Amino acid sequence: MNKVKIFLLTISLFFGISLINNSHAQKLSSLEKSHFENLEDSLVVLADSMLRTPLHTDRKEYGFKFANLLKHTLELENSFLYPFEKLGKTIHVVHPEDKKFRIFNWLVAPAENMRRYYGVIQTARSIFPLHDNSKDLSPQIFSQTLDRKQWYGNEIYKLQTFKKGKETFYLWYGLNTDGIYTNKKSLDALFFKDGVPYFGLPIFEYKDIESDNYKLYYRLIWEYSKVTGFTLNYDEERDMILFDRLQSVVNKAERKNTYAPSGQTEGLKWKRDYFEYLEEAIPILQLEDGGAPVDGVFPKR
Repeated sequence: MNKVKIFLLTISLFFGISLINNSHAQKLSSLEKSHFENLEDSLVVLADSMLRTPLHTDRKEYGFKFANLLKHTLELENSFLYPFEKLGKTIHVVHPEDKKFRIFNWLVAPAENMRRYYGVIQTARSIFPLHDNSKDLSPQIFSQTLDRKQWYGNEIYKLQTFKKGKETFYLWYGLNTDGIYTNKKSLDALFFKDGVPYFGLPIFEYKDIESDNYKLYYRLIWEYSKVTGFTLNYDEERDMILFDRLQSVVNKAERKNTYAPSGQTEGLKWKRDYFEYLEEAIPILQLEDGGAPVDGVFPKR
């Protein structure tokens, strides 16, 4: 087993146990606050080295140390009450509007063209480590609910709350750059069942590649060339998710490294219990002389 695999296995095993973290106090004492501040300062130093040290072997070593100290810190009583704002400027520390949980999320580059993603979901009572399963991508990933050990690893850049009936789920926008020639962006649904986090719900309407019909997916993943960009985000004004339409610039659908935005924009709009796919979310209008463009939303049907 090579050193990279040993590193990945060791750090995964290290974060492999969920820990109980009861927070009884409503407010941190001055002594607790001071202790967490000192721990956070140390975490920031380790995280900065883990991400920016030139030698990849050193990044792995700092990754071990960072994971060790973060585990110790989050195990402490009342750690859920401490905001970790400084650390959130170096790694992702994200929480939803209801603040029922938060996500610690980061990457380590153990080799030149390799990225590995890590995450911990912390509630007031528990810690749930996430295990990066993005290397085992298969067609089934689009039609399955996954547990924390099967998480599609990435860097979270937006977390958004939605309601499906009486249930709440959280839309996870992620970026995965673990590829020599391609990047991936994804939409996933994080939800809790009996206090335990899961990923994936059949709520994303999209085209079936084989039949060109529409069906519901548990998550969506877009792969595109590293030398281009791809926009995937929520548009508050239009109240929908907007993303670039991708196409191969050499007309080779199987070559994802040739995919780039076509100039058209697709969308997903929430319709009570699923996201409806809009093929032309921002339509390109053919205007007659003297005509003026009108912004609108054209549904697929």
